[in-house]
Amino acid sequence: MLKLRDDGAALPAGGVPISPWVDLVCTGETLETNAAADLTVTKASLLRMAGQYLDGADPRNPLASPLYADLSGLPPLLVVVGGAQALLDDSVRLARSAGMVGIDVTLYIRAGMQHLPDLLRRDPRSRRGRGDDRGMDTLPKVLTSTSASQLLAC
Repeated sequence: MLKLRDDGAALPAGGVPISPWVDLVCTGETLETNAAADLTVTKASLLRMAGQYLDGADPRNPLASPLYADLSGLPPLLVVVGGAQALLDDSVRLARSAGMVGIDVTLYIRAGMQHLPDLLRRDPRSRRGRGDDRGMDTLPKVLTSTSASQLLAC
Protein backbone atom coordinates (compact mmCIF):
# COMPACT_ATOMS: atom_id res chain seq x y z
CA MET A 1 0.00 0.00 0.00
CA LEU A 2 2.91 2.35 0.62
CA LYS A 3 4.03 2.05 -3.01
CA LEU A 4 0.48 2.58 -4.26
CA ARG A 5 0.16 5.67 -2.07
CA ASP A 6 3.54 7.02 -3.15
CA ASP A 7 2.68 6.47 -6.82
CA GLY A 8 -0.65 8.26 -6.42
CA ALA A 9 -2.58 5.11 -7.31
CA ALA A 10 -5.96 4.19 -5.88
CA LEU A 11 -5.73 2.57 -2.46
CA PRO A 12 -7.90 -0.27 -1.19
CA ALA A 13 -10.60 0.51 1.35
CA GLY A 14 -8.39 -0.99 4.06
CA GLY A 15 -5.78 -3.58 4.91
CA VAL A 16 -5.67 -6.69 7.06
CA PRO A 17 -2.06 -7.53 7.87
CA ILE A 18 -2.07 -10.98 9.48
CA SER A 19 1.02 -11.71 11.59
CA PRO A 20 2.94 -9.07 9.67
CA TRP A 21 6.72 -9.00 9.55
CA VAL A 22 7.27 -5.25 9.20
CA ASP A 23 10.78 -4.85 10.67
CA LEU A 24 13.46 -6.63 8.66
CA VAL A 25 16.03 -5.34 11.18
CA CYS A 26 14.30 -7.70 13.65
CA THR A 27 14.34 -5.44 16.71
CA GLY A 28 11.09 -6.61 18.31
CA GLU A 29 11.43 -7.84 21.90
CA THR A 30 9.02 -10.72 21.34
CA LEU A 31 11.49 -12.28 18.91
CA GLU A 32 13.32 -13.16 22.12
CA THR A 33 10.58 -13.31 24.75
CA ASN A 34 8.22 -15.50 22.67
CA ALA A 35 11.00 -17.59 21.12
CA ALA A 36 10.23 -20.66 23.21
CA ALA A 37 6.50 -20.48 22.43
CA ASP A 38 6.64 -19.82 18.68
CA LEU A 39 7.39 -23.08 16.92
CA THR A 40 7.77 -21.64 13.41
CA VAL A 41 9.51 -18.26 13.57
CA THR A 42 12.99 -17.57 14.91
CA LYS A 43 15.02 -14.39 14.87
CA ALA A 44 17.87 -16.25 13.15
CA SER A 45 15.60 -17.48 10.35
CA LEU A 46 14.09 -14.03 9.86
CA LEU A 47 17.52 -12.39 9.68
CA ARG A 48 18.62 -15.00 7.15
CA MET A 49 15.52 -14.42 5.00
CA ALA A 50 15.90 -10.64 5.30
CA GLY A 51 19.48 -10.88 4.08
CA GLN A 52 18.45 -13.01 1.11
CA TYR A 53 15.55 -10.74 0.23
CA LEU A 54 17.43 -7.45 0.66
CA ASP A 55 20.62 -8.59 -1.09
CA GLY A 56 22.63 -5.85 0.61
CA ALA A 57 19.92 -3.17 0.65
CA ASP A 58 19.13 -1.25 3.82
CA PRO A 59 16.76 -3.27 6.03
CA ARG A 60 15.23 0.01 7.22
CA ASN A 61 14.03 0.87 3.71
CA PRO A 62 10.35 1.72 4.29
CA LEU A 63 9.19 -0.39 1.34
CA ALA A 64 10.93 -3.44 2.85
CA SER A 65 10.22 -2.61 6.50
CA PRO A 66 6.99 -0.60 6.81
CA LEU A 67 7.70 -0.05 10.49
CA TYR A 68 10.19 2.64 9.37
CA ALA A 69 7.75 4.23 6.92
CA ASP A 70 5.57 7.29 7.16
CA LEU A 71 2.20 5.54 7.22
CA SER A 72 0.10 8.67 6.83
CA GLY A 73 -2.49 8.56 4.11
CA LEU A 74 -3.06 4.82 4.31
CA PRO A 75 -6.57 3.40 4.69
CA PRO A 76 -7.84 1.77 7.90
CA LEU A 77 -6.03 -1.32 9.17
CA LEU A 78 -7.08 -4.41 11.07
CA VAL A 79 -3.82 -5.90 12.38
CA VAL A 80 -4.21 -9.52 13.48
CA VAL A 81 -1.67 -11.55 15.48
CA GLY A 82 -1.36 -14.35 18.01
CA GLY A 83 -0.21 -13.41 21.50
CA ALA A 84 2.44 -16.16 21.57
CA GLN A 85 4.03 -15.23 18.25
CA ALA A 86 7.61 -14.10 17.93
CA LEU A 87 6.32 -11.36 15.59
CA LEU A 88 3.83 -9.98 18.13
CA ASP A 89 5.87 -6.80 18.59
CA ASP A 90 5.85 -6.14 14.84
CA SER A 91 2.05 -6.06 14.93
CA VAL A 92 1.88 -3.92 18.07
CA ARG A 93 4.43 -1.43 16.75
CA LEU A 94 2.72 -1.28 13.32
CA ALA A 95 -0.63 -0.56 14.95
CA ARG A 96 0.95 2.10 17.19
CA SER A 97 2.72 3.77 14.25
CA ALA A 98 -0.46 3.79 12.20
CA GLY A 99 -2.51 5.21 15.05
CA MET A 100 0.07 7.91 15.75
CA VAL A 101 -0.43 9.35 12.24
CA GLY A 102 -4.21 9.23 12.43
CA ILE A 103 -4.99 5.94 10.70
CA ASP A 104 -8.07 4.14 11.98
CA VAL A 105 -6.45 0.93 13.25
CA THR A 106 -7.65 -2.06 15.20
CA LEU A 107 -5.16 -4.47 16.76
CA TYR A 108 -6.59 -7.96 17.35
CA ILE A 109 -4.37 -10.17 19.54
CA ARG A 110 -5.55 -13.73 20.10
CA ALA A 111 -4.10 -14.65 23.49
CA GLY A 112 -1.95 -17.76 23.60
CA MET A 113 -2.07 -18.37 19.85
CA GLN A 114 1.06 -18.78 17.76
CA HIS A 115 -0.50 -18.35 14.35
CA LEU A 116 -4.08 -17.77 13.40
CA PRO A 117 -5.53 -20.17 10.82
CA ASP A 118 -8.48 -21.03 13.07
CA LEU A 119 -9.54 -17.39 13.25
CA LEU A 120 -10.20 -17.30 9.53
CA ARG A 121 -12.40 -20.40 9.41
CA ARG A 122 -16.05 -19.47 9.09
CA ASP A 123 -17.38 -22.90 10.07
CA PRO A 124 -17.12 -23.33 13.87
CA ARG A 125 -17.47 -27.10 13.41
CA SER A 126 -13.95 -27.12 11.92
CA ARG A 127 -12.62 -26.02 15.34
CA ARG A 128 -14.39 -28.60 17.49
CA GLY A 129 -12.20 -30.60 19.77
CA ARG A 130 -9.31 -28.15 19.53
CA GLY A 131 -9.53 -26.71 23.01
CA ASP A 132 -10.69 -23.27 24.02
CA ASP A 133 -12.67 -21.61 21.24
CA ARG A 134 -13.68 -18.48 23.19
CA GLY A 135 -13.53 -15.48 20.91
CA MET A 136 -12.81 -17.55 17.81
CA ASP A 137 -15.86 -16.18 16.02
CA THR A 138 -14.91 -12.54 16.61
CA LEU A 139 -12.63 -12.00 13.64
CA PRO A 140 -14.95 -13.47 11.00
CA LYS A 141 -17.69 -11.16 12.31
CA VAL A 142 -15.36 -8.16 12.05
CA LEU A 143 -14.30 -9.10 8.54
CA THR A 144 -17.87 -9.59 7.33
CA SER A 145 -19.29 -6.44 8.90
CA THR A 146 -20.58 -3.80 6.52
CA SER A 147 -17.72 -1.41 7.26
CA ALA A 148 -15.00 -4.04 6.93
CA SER A 149 -16.34 -6.03 3.98
CA GLN A 150 -14.16 -4.17 1.49
CA LEU A 151 -10.86 -4.66 3.33
CA LEU A 152 -7.98 -6.05 1.33
CA ALA A 153 -6.00 -8.90 2.90
CA CYS A 154 -2.32 -8.04 2.80
